Amino acid sequence: TAIESEQPDWVVVELSSFQLADLEHFRVDIGALLNLAPDHLDRYRDLQAYYANKQRLFAAGDSETSWVLNADDPAVLDLADSVSEAAYRFSLEGPVERGGWLTGDGMLVGNIHGTDESWMAASDLPLVGEHNVSNALAAAIIARLAGCTAASVGTGLRLECDLPHRLETVDEVDGVLWVNDSKATNVAAATAAVRSFDRPIIMMLGGRHKGEPYASIAEAGQTRLKAIVAFGEAAPKIVAEMEDSAPHVSVANGMEAAVRAAARHSEPGDVVLFSPACSSFDMYPNYEVRGEAFVRTVRALHRGRGSS
Repeated sequence: TAIESEQPDWVVVELSSFQLADLEHFRVDIGALLNLAPDHLDRYRDLQAYYANKQRLFAAGDSETSWVLNADDPAVLDLADSVSEAAYRFSLEGPVERGGWLTGDGMLVGNIHGTDESWMAASDLPLVGEHNVSNALAAAIIARLAGCTAASVGTGLRLECDLPHRLETVDEVDGVLWVNDSKATNVAAATAAVRSFDRPIIMMLGGRHKGEPYASIAEAGQTRLKAIVAFGEAAPKIVAEMEDSAPHVSVANGMEAAVRAAARHSEPGDVVLFSPACSSFDMYPNYEVRGEAFVRTVRALHRGRGSS
């Protein structure tokens, strides 16, 4: 984009903690911190070191920068203490002074310029999960700050969007929903995925362990975790930590074996949730290749000639 003759009005950049660590010459007009949760503890010495890199985002702003913060996440507000007083906030738990929130009757509403405005019903969002309602509120605030009208915000959020590897529906066969959430490379993302479904869950977990305990997944699933199929390097640790979290906990060697094991446990009304909670690097170069292998294996199984 930087070398093109016609420049866009806005550029949206997602920055990881690794990128923020080396950030020097960069300025943000609108900055957002959506949530904080443990991650990359196989790289950082502790959680504080990880969060310290996240905090470098605020050094990229100035007095003209607008900040958007998750009012429901105390860790976010603590990390953003230097800018939080003047920030726009979003919340699933009720009104904020300025920003956006979810009402008791399920509407996404906001107050950006001093007047309350209604954006849309949360039930009209094309993405599943409470975390995506939160993301939609953040996106709405950012869009309004960038100059979009309130009406266009609702229109944009209603658009069907294809997000591969992010709670992507792969297939629904014989009443069983198969979901590819390979982008869930940490425990927090997998926990959010579990909370997105109210049907019995056969969960596929595994890959390269990143130093986080898996307890929050079990807590989110409670009685809905019907089976856990563990795979990859992290399988022994997953089984050790989660053996009492579901009626059936097993280990599978490779993608095809894991998909077949999940299929054996599934019944009409279930969801098979591929949300690994680990990085892919033990078996695949990235989460995209891992997700593609899952999708390919599921579809091959349903064609009656399973292959990976």
